[in-house]
Amino acid sequence: AIIGAVPSSALYFGVYEGVKVRLTKQVSRLRKEKWCGGKGRDVFPFKCRALIHVVSAACGNAASSLVFVPKEYIKQTLQAQMGTTASGNVNLGAVSIIKATLKEQGLKGLYRGYWPTLSRNIPSAVLRFTLYEEFKICLVPNSTDSSNKVSFRLLLAGALAGAVASGITTPFDVIKTQVATGKLDRNLGVFRSLVSLSKENGIKGLYVGIRPRMFISSMFTAVGFGSFEAVKILLKVDSSPSR
Repeated sequence: AIIGAVPSSALYFGVYEGVKVRLTKQVSRLRKEKWCGGKGRDVFPFKCRALIHVVSAACGNAASSLVFVPKEYIKQTLQAQMGTTASGNVNLGAVSIIKATLKEQGLKGLYRGYWPTLSRNIPSAVLRFTLYEEFKICLVPNSTDSSNKVSFRLLLAGALAGAVASGITTPFDVIKTQVATGKLDRNLGVFRSLVSLSKENGIKGLYVGIRPRMFISSMFTAVGFGSFEAVKILLKVDSSPSR
C-alpha cells in the first residue's frame, strides 16, 4: 500500500502544481496581469482562478489514478486470496498477479474501474483544491512570497478545505456505503439513490456521520497540504509564474 501511495501522491500534487503554473502563465499572458495570491494585489477574478484550479485538480487526480487504480486492483486481489491456502489453492504474489492479469486481460485488466474511480474522486478533488486555494488567498495574503516554513494559517486553510469538501460530498459517501453493504440497489444511479434515501430517512439520512467525516477529513487534508507546501519550500519551488 505504501509503495503505491507514494508515487500516487507525488503524481497527484506534482501534476496539479505543474498544470496550475502552466495555466496561470497562459492566463496571465492573455489578461496581461501577474498572478499574485494575496490581498491588496492584482488577483485574477474568481472565475479564472476557479477554472485554473478545477482543471489542475482534475489532471492531478487523473494522473495519480494511473498508479492508484492498479494498486487497488492488486490489493483487492491479494485480499480476495486470503484464506484460500487452507483449501489447497496457491496464493499469488503481487508480481504474479500483474503478470497473470497482463497475460489474460492485457493492460486494460489492471485499469478496470479507472473511469468510475475518476467520476467518484475528481469532484471531491476539485472541491478540495479550489477551496484550499481560495482559503489560502484569504488567510495567507503573502502566500507567494518566499518563506522557509509552513505557517499555521496554511494548515488552517487545508483543514477548512477538507472539512467543507467532505461535508458537501457526504451524501455521495453515504450512497457508496449503502451500495457496498447491499442496502441500496447499485443500479439506481446517483440521483435516484439520493431520492430513495431522502424519502426513507429524510434529508438527515443523507448526512449520517457528517461530523466525524468532516473532522477526520480536515486533519488529513491539513497534513496533506501542509506536507505539499513543505516539500515545495524544501525544493525551492516558486508557485508564482510571473517571473
